[in-house]
Amino acid sequence: IKNEANKVDYSLSTKEVFLKCGLYFVIVSALFSTVTTQSQKTFASIMFVENYNDVSSSLGNTLTIVFLIAGLVGTLLAGKLCKSVKNQVVGMMLSIAPMIPALIVCSFVGSVPIVGMVSCFSLVAVCEAFNGLLRTRYTMAFAKFGKSGLASGVLNSAMSVSFVIASYIVPLLIENLG
Repeated sequence: IKNEANKVDYSLSTKEVFLKCGLYFVIVSALFSTVTTQSQKTFASIMFVENYNDVSSSLGNTLTIVFLIAGLVGTLLAGKLCKSVKNQVVGMMLSIAPMIPALIVCSFVGSVPIVGMVSCFSLVAVCEAFNGLLRTRYTMAFAKFGKSGLASGVLNSAMSVSFVIASYIVPLLIENLG
C-alpha cells in the first residue's frame, strides 16, 4: 500500500529547499548560540575570579555548575514547549533574543553583582538549551524533500565552525582586545 502522505517532493533544488525551510537563519542561530554558550563555559569562571574579590578559583568553577543545571532546566522546559512551536526557525530566532540583553549585562562584569552575572549566564544556558532542542527537531522538515541528511550535515558543519570560533577566535579576540 502506497502512503501518499509520506510522498517525497524532489522537484525543488537544494538551494530552494534551504531557502524555503529557512536553513540560513538556523545556521546564524546555531553559530550565535553555540559560540556564546561555549565561550561562557570556557570563560565564566575566569571572569568571576578575576573581577570579583570574593570569588576564589574553586568557587568560580563551582558557579559554572549553576549554568549546567540551568541548561538542564532549559531542556526540560523546551521538551514541553517544543511541541507547541509551529515554526522552528522563528522559535530559534526568538530563543536567541533574550540572550542578547543578558550578554550585554555580562559585558559589565565586575560592576554588576555576582548574583546578576550568574542569573544572566543561566538565562543564556536556558535559551541555548531551548535553541538546541528546536535545532534537533528542525531537520525533520527536510524529510518531505528527501534532504534531511543533507540539512543535518550542513547544520553539523555550522556547529563545528562555531566550536572553532569559540575555541580559537574568541580567546584570540579577548587576549588582544582585553
